[in-house]
Amino acid sequence: LGPKASTPPTPEERIERLIDCGVDLITVHGRSRFENQVAVGAANWEAIQSCVATARSYSENDQYPVIANGGIETLNDVYNCLEKTKASGVMSSESLLENPGLFSKEYDPHPQLAKQLLKRQLNYADMYLDYANSISTAPWNSWCERYFEENSDLRWKLGDNEFNNIKEARQLVSEIRQRYDSYDEEQLMEKSSSNVDSSWYRRHCNPEVSKGVGRGSGHIQ
Repeated sequence: LGPKASTPPTPEERIERLIDCGVDLITVHGRSRFENQVAVGAANWEAIQSCVATARSYSENDQYPVIANGGIETLNDVYNCLEKTKASGVMSSESLLENPGLFSKEYDPHPQLAKQLLKRQLNYADMYLDYANSISTAPWNSWCERYFEENSDLRWKLGDNEFNNIKEARQLVSEIRQRYDSYDEEQLMEKSSSNVDSSWYRRHCNPEVSKGVGRGSGHIQ
């Protein structure tokens, strides 16, 4: 007796099976399940486009809703992804964590002035604290990651749960402000926190890969 091995279904075959199950909307992430954290690569928009085409052809509905996910850092990426994939919409996760205003035309994804960037990120923290009922470390890690990298003592305090309530969290935001208030624009620009590659989105990404070079060369499962 010997084992029988079958070929895993392709993404397009998975789409067909989902539609047969009666799902009304499908989201396709243009990376494999192995591409995360330090192994993240370029999002495969071409594969997403193939899934979109399959869904609409197989369902006989040229408006069948498919959401594209992966490779979204800025609003321009949203427009480019929609054009490339023909998807119904776009979702973002990592970049949206750092910049909740990602989908708004009012927000500059990469402020030219370091002080503007600092103000934006700490304002996000303030707004969160205005509405939060409890403290979670997740927002801090995304909004303030670049500043924690330069202030390891604050990161350790956060990791050791020394900020357990809204009042203490406000003290943390205030402490970051105080540490950077003494710097002028030129001094701030020299700090790594002002570099676009210090963002939460790019912390595990090769920007030349994740921002477009090689898009379409990856695989999804």
